[in-house]
Amino acid sequence: MKEKKGLGEIGRREERREGREKRRIVMVMMFVMVMGCNSGGVKEGEGESSQSKFLKSIIGLRNEFLNVFTSFGDMVGGILGFNAVKSDDKRSKVGEHFKTIGDGLKNTKDKLDELSKQIVSTSNADIKGVEAVIQVTSEVIAKLITSVTELAGITKEGNVDIGDAGTAGNAAAVAADKASVEAIIKGVKEIVETAEKSGVKIEKGNAGNSVANDSGPKAVVHNARAGAGDATKLAGEVAKADPWAMIDKIKNAKTKTTAPAAGDDAGQLATASAAAANDNGTASTN
Repeated sequence: MKEKKGLGEIGRREERREGREKRRIVMVMMFVMVMGCNSGGVKEGEGESSQSKFLKSIIGLRNEFLNVFTSFGDMVGGILGFNAVKSDDKRSKVGEHFKTIGDGLKNTKDKLDELSKQIVSTSNADIKGVEAVIQVTSEVIAKLITSVTELAGITKEGNVDIGDAGTAGNAAAVAADKASVEAIIKGVKEIVETAEKSGVKIEKGNAGNSVANDSGPKAVVHNARAGAGDATKLAGEVAKADPWAMIDKIKNAKTKTTAPAAGDDAGQLATASAAAANDNGTASTN
C-alpha cells in the first residue's frame, strides 16, 4: 500500500512539474509575440516610447485613409450622378461639372501620393500591402481623371451642342459632331468600367418606354423641324429616365451616318444623316 501511495505522489509531482514547464513555455511564447510587434526590437528603457510612436503613426495613417477614400467615393458618385446639371442649363455647365470633378480627383490623387510618402517614412510598419492598395487606387483615379478631363473638353462652351437648334424660326436641329458624341460615349464607358473594376455596382435600371418623334426626339434629330415646345417635351422625357438606366444607355450608345430610324438610341438620333427629309427617328426608350 505504501508502495502504491509513493508511486501516486511521484505521479502528482511529475504532473505539477509538467504544468510549470507548460506555463513557462506559454510565457516565453507571449513574450516573443509582444517583442515581435515591434519589428525593430525594443531598446532598454525605450519600449513604451517606441510602441507609442508606432500606434500614433498607425492611427494617423488610418485617419488619412478615411479622408482619401471618402473623398474618392464622393468623386465617383459625382461623376455618375449628374445632379449638378439641370435640363435648362447651358452646355458649358456640363463642362464645368466635369472640370470640378476632375479637379477633385486630382486633389484626391495628390492626397494619396502624400499618404504613400507618409507610410514609407513610418517606422516599424509593414507597408507592402498598403503600398499595393495605394498603387491600384492611384491608377484608378488616374484613369478617371483622363476620362473626365476629356469629357470636360468636349462639353465646354464653343463646341457644337448635341441636338442644338438652328437660329432660324422652326429650324431643324444642328447635327451633333460625331467625333464628340463618340468621345462622350467612350468617356462614360471608361468611367463605368473603372468603377465596376473598383467594386462599384452599376445597376442597369429601368429602361423605360419608347418615345414618338413628336414627343421630344424631334429636338435631337436634325432632319426634323423642331416645333414649339419640342425642347420642353424632350426635357420631360429625359426627366422620366431612371438615372442608372441613363448611364447604361450612354455607355452602350452608338453613332450612325445613315438616316434616323425607329428605335434609335440617343447617339444614333443625334448623329444620323439628314438625307431623309421627313420626321423620322423615334427613341428606343426615354
